[in-house]
Amino acid sequence: VTDLGVVAFVFAILLIIIIPLPSGMLDFFLTISLSVGVLILLLSLYMEKQEWQKAEEFLKSYLKKTTYNPEFLLFLGLSLEKQNKLEEALKVYKKILPGNDWFFEASQRIVNILRKKNKKEAEEYLKKLESKPDKSKKWYIFMATSAEQLDMCDKGIKYGEEGLKIYPEDLELTFALASNYACINNYQKVINLFKPMLKKYPTDPYVLNYIGYCYVELGIELNKALVKLGEKGF
Repeated sequence: VTDLGVVAFVFAILLIIIIPLPSGMLDFFLTISLSVGVLILLLSLYMEKQEWQKAEEFLKSYLKKTTYNPEFLLFLGLSLEKQNKLEEALKVYKKILPGNDWFFEASQRIVNILRKKNKKEAEEYLKKLESKPDKSKKWYIFMATSAEQLDMCDKGIKYGEEGLKIYPEDLELTFALASNYACINNYQKVINLFKPMLKKYPTDPYVLNYIGYCYVELGIELNKALVKLGEKGF
């Protein structure tokens, strides 16, 4: 970043904190070769202040000057969502193509929007992704999590079980699968899933909380549940 860029960055921070940044100045900051990292810091200031419209303007100005940036497309979609511009947000998220770190985050946002709008559309969207599996860990986590959100818990179990065969003892996948078993009230299965994980994560609060929750759902008092775990060496 040039000296001019650093000065502009500091000036932008002061402007954003003290007074709203005039929209006419956006192009200035986007044409002085600021790094993407600096632009993200500028954007985060808008988001921290919940200046979603200004964040939208900033992102649209930037995206006009670049060919393709999935990270900034995701931020634009989030800014639009916060303003309840859901149809436009959907169009933006769908521009994020597979093969990058942002695709499944965008896909999750799409499912969340469609679920509230029209559950059938959300199910159809999930079927499209199911027809083009990439078998990555993120794909399995996304499919299992989304299926549970759409009350398609049997399918979610299928995705989770298949994923854990390829990525055994993965904690995120275990949580995704456990949520689907909890969805059908099979709390004993959830406990069975998490007991081996206690060997790797004996103090993980999320694992302990999940097991405790399931014991309570099964009608076992928590102090007795801890004794049961201790007796079995977990």
